[in-house]
Amino acid sequence: MILAISNRIERLRLKVRSYMVDPSGVAAVEFGLIVPFLMIMFLGSVEYSRATMYARRFNLATAMSSDLIAREYLLDDADLAGVARAVDTVWGSYDNLASLKLQVLHVRQAGNLATKKPPGTTYSEWSYSIRGAPSIPACQNYTLPVANMLQNGNSVLVVNGTYTYRTLFGLSAPGITSANMNWTATSSHAPRDLCVAYNKANCVTNCE
Repeated sequence: MILAISNRIERLRLKVRSYMVDPSGVAAVEFGLIVPFLMIMFLGSVEYSRATMYARRFNLATAMSSDLIAREYLLDDADLAGVARAVDTVWGSYDNLASLKLQVLHVRQAGNLATKKPPGTTYSEWSYSIRGAPSIPACQNYTLPVANMLQNGNSVLVVNGTYTYRTLFGLSAPGITSANMNWTATSSHAPRDLCVAYNKANCVTNCE
């Protein structure tokens, strides 16, 4: 009986040894181990490239809106609707246009002779909403994104943009934390003239 057990152990040892020296199937096993990591790297590269492309287009749409409006002196709703159409054209076939919202603000810094507001206070002189962005009431104080942007009595055109980016594969990776990411962007331009009047013949403010 001991001899039979010894023979079985020897046969098992020889079989294991034959597996160890037989290289057939090693490539398939290695390929199966590597493929998941290669797929993650490939899909991640595609997602990051797409996100970068969308981020650039989003920033372009925000900056272009600010620049176009700052070029004008007198605007009405039809003019601003034309800017919105220009943004749609620039966005082209990019995904989720409905979530691209732009808040247009004409911000003034109260002059030295202001009586209703302390001199140096920045406030919204008028605002316009593109695709449902929140508007700000006239004369409401507004903090500029950068301190000391203006001198007393001067104004600046600010566009705040928001956009919801939807990932292509729903990946969760460093920098891509969920299937939907909410982006924000701000662009500001000095008016080519003293100010940009909205539905008014001049830029006389009633807020100061």
